[in-house]
Amino acid sequence: MENAKGSIRIGIEDYFLAKDKHDRDKKFRMISALRNIYAGILIMFKERLLRLSTDRCLIFLESDKESNKAWLNEKILNKKAKTVNVHEIKKLFKKFHVDYQKKYLDQLNQARNELEHFSADVSDDYLEELLVKAHRIILNFINGFEDETIENWIDRDQWKKIEQSYQLVQEEKKRIEEEYKNFCFFPEQLEARMKHSLCPNCFSSLLSPTGKKDDPVMECRYCKKKYSPIEIIQSEHDEHYNIKNGGDPTLGICPQCDEETLEEDGDEMIFKCDNCGYEQSNCCECCGSSIPIEEVSEDDNYCGPCRIMLNKDD
Repeated sequence: MENAKGSIRIGIEDYFLAKDKHDRDKKFRMISALRNIYAGILIMFKERLLRLSTDRCLIFLESDKESNKAWLNEKILNKKAKTVNVHEIKKLFKKFHVDYQKKYLDQLNQARNELEHFSADVSDDYLEELLVKAHRIILNFINGFEDETIENWIDRDQWKKIEQSYQLVQEEKKRIEEEYKNFCFFPEQLEARMKHSLCPNCFSSLLSPTGKKDDPVMECRYCKKKYSPIEIIQSEHDEHYNIKNGGDPTLGICPQCDEETLEEDGDEMIFKCDNCGYEQSNCCECCGSSIPIEEVSEDDNYCGPCRIMLNKDD
């Protein structure tokens, strides 16, 4: 428990050091802040697993029987012991009906991975939004510990400052919302997507519409970089051609506007273009299988093999 509290406190301190404009390592302290707070939350989760299990062994992987046995009988930890990962924690929490705000945790995990492996430049507002979500997880979760109070975990004055910064960002977002009313060049589908997008450079959510009707531009209020709407959509799929590692593309060429902005919505079983609003079923009319996104055609609704077979019949 003390390790969890320590990680969260260090993360908060890194955040405030990063806010100091004179700190030369600002961008790395931002990453460190998120990393430490996320790690603290996971350790907090493992403490909950310890308290949920009568033999105090839920923190170990089920396959690690030797470590479990040593811990049970002799209270000795095997140096090679492996504790549960995020996936295992989620499974156990589901089993024991523990509420842990999965959506926020997944967002923190994804952001941590993106920042550690793909970018070292982070906007203040992006991190503040993530920290507020981390705060929600901590506040909600410590209710499961009868002997814990919020004062044992966080400095209220520090979190008050973070919340205030977050509120300033929300106010700026409201001003941007008003700009959208004046900038009426976007189709409904594209406008909705832009409002929920992040700057490809610094991950700021403060993207403002500007430019002309035939050349709309999104400008980041934080780093001042400018992007076309299509560039922003494509930036969210930087790895969509990871064919070498067995991955499949997640973006395709839209048959209607010819832009690489076609995405698959698995829930609605459709392909949709965020640029022009084009929609098409992702199920082959002939065999019923899912159509690969690279085989989408406006002329028919068939997968590649069925299209070849039908053409042969003709």
